[in-house]
Amino acid sequence: KYNYLGCLFGTKINKKHQLECALSSARKALFKVYSYLKPFGQKLPTIASHLFDTMVKPILEYGAEVWATGINFSELDVFERKFLKSILNVRDQTTSIAVYGEFGRIPISYKIKEKIIKYFVRAQNQPKLSVIGQAFDLSKGLHDLGYTTWYTHALKMIKEIGLENLIAHEQPAKLDTKVKNMIKNRITECYRNIWLNTNSDGHTKIETYQSFKTEFKMEPYLKLRNQKYRTQIAKFRTSSHTLAIETCRPITQQQQRICKQCTSGAVETEKHALLSCDAYNNVREPFLETVKNVKPDLLQQSITEQYKYILSCSDIKALTHLGKFLTEINKLRK
Repeated sequence: KYNYLGCLFGTKINKKHQLECALSSARKALFKVYSYLKPFGQKLPTIASHLFDTMVKPILEYGAEVWATGINFSELDVFERKFLKSILNVRDQTTSIAVYGEFGRIPISYKIKEKIIKYFVRAQNQPKLSVIGQAFDLSKGLHDLGYTTWYTHALKMIKEIGLENLIAHEQPAKLDTKVKNMIKNRITECYRNIWLNTNSDGHTKIETYQSFKTEFKMEPYLKLRNQKYRTQIAKFRTSSHTLAIETCRPITQQQQRICKQCTSGAVETEKHALLSCDAYNNVREPFLETVKNVKPDLLQQSITEQYKYILSCSDIKALTHLGKFLTEINKLRK
């Protein structure tokens, strides 16, 4: 076997081998990323994600427009999510919706689909006698005869995201800046719609997250310099904490996960710990005073509205005090 322009060739080579090769090279690059982050003593999310996008992601995407059609993208997404979870310092069981939502980024599989569709548009406009033009026509011809080819998989992707106008037989679209932006925006829109409309189906982690996270964007708290505060906020928002609502999940019904820190008899949810539990009153008061400086009418709102505002707040000072408050209540629980 041999490697040519990012693609493996050989008598016994298939797309699975190509995927394994890409993942193997990406793991080596990721190790280098971690070595660059080590001198900082912490994994700063903004820097870490930038390093991943410039050093690791290109390896996973290299040549993908050719070899990545007809494969299961889940391994690539799992690889990326594992990295993102390590940056957030949350559990492996943390929901994908929350992980991508915190960073405001779409899965790498969608980026690869974008590359494939762009390459399709470019290939269909190549001169008929060029190598790419002949390969495209051959793939299309076999598809028309009922065979499953690169053209088949690329065409399916185009139809799934609603860009059939790119393959109009009379006048196929050309890959200019306008078309590139249209493909990129449509791919992003498709994932955002999936993210926004994910049905929790009674999954309390997703229900909790969707109760305050409504915008698909990178959260401001990820820019906090204090790693301890940043981690506490990430764990709290993504249900990767030690409250009874999560730790008692495998053994009790939701209504039986009672708070043991106070005598209210209430279920120990995120909302209860943040705003209601009497055990944390002493540390909660100074925290709420800080938030009131940003939103003076905070305490005049309902508990639900207070909860939603605090967890969607973008004020760095308020977020710093939120991280401090969550750190302090975590110590009180031990």
